[in-house]
Amino acid sequence: MKRKVIVYSEEDFKKLENLDRLDQAIISICCTGECRKYYLEPKKGKTDNHIYKSSYRVLNIDFDDLNVDLNYKGHLFRTITEEQALEIVNFIELNIGKDFIIHCGAGKSRSQGVFRFIIESYPEYYEETIENKDNPCLTPNIEVIRKLKEAYRKIHGTAFSEPRLEHPWFDFNNQVERLLKTWNEKGNLVVGFDFDGTIYDTNKIGGDFSRVIELLKECSRLGMKMCLLTAEQIPDKILWKRDYAESIGISVGWVNESPLMPGTKKPYFNILLDDRAGLPYTFKVLSEVVRLIKAQ
Repeated sequence: MKRKVIVYSEEDFKKLENLDRLDQAIISICCTGECRKYYLEPKKGKTDNHIYKSSYRVLNIDFDDLNVDLNYKGHLFRTITEEQALEIVNFIELNIGKDFIIHCGAGKSRSQGVFRFIIESYPEYYEETIENKDNPCLTPNIEVIRKLKEAYRKIHGTAFSEPRLEHPWFDFNNQVERLLKTWNEKGNLVVGFDFDGTIYDTNKIGGDFSRVIELLKECSRLGMKMCLLTAEQIPDKILWKRDYAESIGISVGWVNESPLMPGTKKPYFNILLDDRAGLPYTFKVLSEVVRLIKAQ
C-alpha cells in the first residue's frame, strides 16, 4: 500500500487539522531572512513563518525560490544549498512509510520540487494521489530537484531503486501484509525488542531514541505481546532493564524468551527491533502495521 505526498501553499497549510498523527511527516519550506526583509516586511500582515517546532517528523528549512543565489539591492537571496538538500533527503528516508505533507509560500515551486523528487526516487513507497489534483506539479523548482538527486547519489552512490528480488520477504508490502494477516487471524503479534542501543543509550553515543520508544509504547497500548531481549547476565541488572522499560510505557511480558515455541533455543517473534538487526527496516514495517491496525 503506497503512501501519500501532498503539497500545500502556506495559506492552505495553516488551515489543516490533525497534523499530529505519528504516520505523517511535515516539510515546511519558508524564505530566508533577507527575502522576508525585502518582500514581506513592507507588506503588513504578510508572513512566511514555520508553524510547528522541528522534531523527528517535522523539518523546518529556509531557502528562496531561485535557481542560483542572487544579490539584489543589498539583499542576498539564496537557493537551496547542498547541505540543505542532504538534510531533506535524510529526513525523508528517516520517515519513509509515512504520508508527507509539504508546503512553501505558494505551494507551486520549492515544495513541488521536493514532491517530484519523492515521487520519482521512491516509487515503491509513493505515487501521485487524487489530493494533488487541485494543486498539480506543473512548475517545480528544477534546482531543488537537481540538488536533492545529487544528495541522494552522495548518500547511496546511485539513483534509488527498491530491489525487486525473488525472495518473497524482501518486499516491504509483503512483510506488512504478513504481519497484518497474523494480527487479524490470531488477534495479536509477538514483538521482540532489544534494550541496549535500541531503547536505551547504553554506550552514550547520543541520538534520539524516542521514535522507537513511542512505537513500542503504541504496540503495548494495542496489547501486543512484548518480549525484552538483553545479553545481560546479572539478575539485578536484568530486573532494572525490565523496570526501566515499564517505567517509560513499554510493557514487558517476557524477558529473553517468547510465549510462542518456548522449548526452542531460538526465541520466536513476529518481528524484532534490534539496533544490530536491521532496525531501520523493521521499524518502518512495524510502524506501517500499527497504522493499519489502528485504521481498522
